Amino acid sequence: MANLQVTWSYRIKDALGVSVSFDDTVMLIPDTTTLATLQTITNSLTDVIDPVTDGMIDLITIKIDANIVGAKSAPNTDAEVERTGLFNYSQDTVSRKYALDLPAIARAVIADGKIDVSNADVVAFFQWFTAAHSGGTVVSKFLYALDALLDVAITFRKHRRPETRRSLEVAP
Repeated sequence: MANLQVTWSYRIKDALGVSVSFDDTVMLIPDTTTLATLQTITNSLTDVIDPVTDGMIDLITIKIDANIVGAKSAPNTDAEVERTGLFNYSQDTVSRKYALDLPAIARAVIADGKIDVSNADVVAFFQWFTAAHSGGTVVSKFLYALDALLDVAITFRKHRRPETRRSLEVAP
């Protein structure tokens, strides 16, 4: 039995409507822990946080750092996170596309300058997002089920920190 790292974050709002986060309450829990048990732990933590803040808890998020099994142990020598594969899906009940942008799209799945949608690995990837998984359905951030792949494209995204975020001030 392995342990998983679980991190809780609470967003707390004040009387003026300003929200800040109380982050990084971390626990190691057994990988057999159920979602119901996580909710019980969350309720317990909320019961001790709420009385000691005048603010209102308006969002609680839980992040689980899963154990990585079966993935590469190092990036390929030509991997670039700026080279991405953009996968556009239709959504249930709405006409707008929903995009998933996969960083460092593998050169092995690119043929003639395009993502090869007949490649078995690409097919397995895009079909995973439209299939049901142990009773769960993949949804967009707007909570609409993803219906079908509409199109794919190779895109380039800049992920480096902009120069405008750096400070040139020198402390006195």
